[in-house]
Amino acid sequence: MPRILFLFFLAFCSMPAVAQPGKTYASLEEALKTPEKVYRLQLRYNRLTELPDGIGRFSNLVHLDLRGNLLTTLPESIGMLRNLEVLDLGENKLTALPESIGMLHRLRELNLRFNQLEYLPETFGRLTQLRQLDLSGNQLLVLPASFLQLERLLQLNLGRNPRLQLSPAQRAFLEEKKLK
Repeated sequence: MPRILFLFFLAFCSMPAVAQPGKTYASLEEALKTPEKVYRLQLRYNRLTELPDGIGRFSNLVHLDLRGNLLTTLPESIGMLRNLEVLDLGENKLTALPESIGMLHRLRELNLRFNQLEYLPETFGRLTQLRQLDLSGNQLLVLPASFLQLERLLQLNLGRNPRLQLSPAQRAFLEEKKLK
């Protein structure tokens, strides 16, 4: 009997590490070692100037926090984060978003406040699960026509975009949903 327990113990100890959905990774280097085990990645205020194209390897990532960095662009591979539900890109220096942003079909919350965005890609309307969107403090001129496809949107902040011009259809959409 002790031998069976010992063998069971050895077998248990030699099992590969199991993904930890509750763990939040705070190091990109650590997270890239086992990207399939990463569910939450918090890299806020790390002075990052770019994301590696390998960011798309985080196939199980649900929450990505990149607030307060120095990002000016995002790699197209961001669209490979098919399980992403929360994306915080606030307080960066983003001037544009890649077309692939529209591939984040599970995204529910998106923070883009205090960047330097003038436009959003037309693919933005594919974010049909989006419920919270903060676009305040940018340089937005117009919203894409596809914006009207964001039917599940419950919270929207468009403040501090002094040059933003909304189409009559967009104004009606915002009024109907009681959004500003």
